Amino acid sequence: EGIRPGRIGEEGDDAVLLRAHRLVLSSQSPVFKAMLSSGMAEAESGEVSMEDTTAEAMGVFLRFIYGANVDDQLTATNTEDVYHLASK
Repeated sequence: EGIRPGRIGEEGDDAVLLRAHRLVLSSQSPVFKAMLSSGMAEAESGEVSMEDTTAEAMGVFLRFIYGANVDDQLTATNTEDVYHLASK
């Protein structure tokens, strides 16, 4: 089953919707696993809002957890955000 890992940005702004598989996110991140398998709102709705990152960083993070080499996609502006996502 797929989930929508978040509307990146504040509601009403230029929020971006990205899709990913619940199983992939849960297997790669204990934080996502807890959010998506517990009684939390994210588990019920299948949507995780990520207001503390950018759409660019989340896209790189998703490609990384799906197994892609993202070395050429890391930039001076997104590396810190991608690292923050990866350390969750």
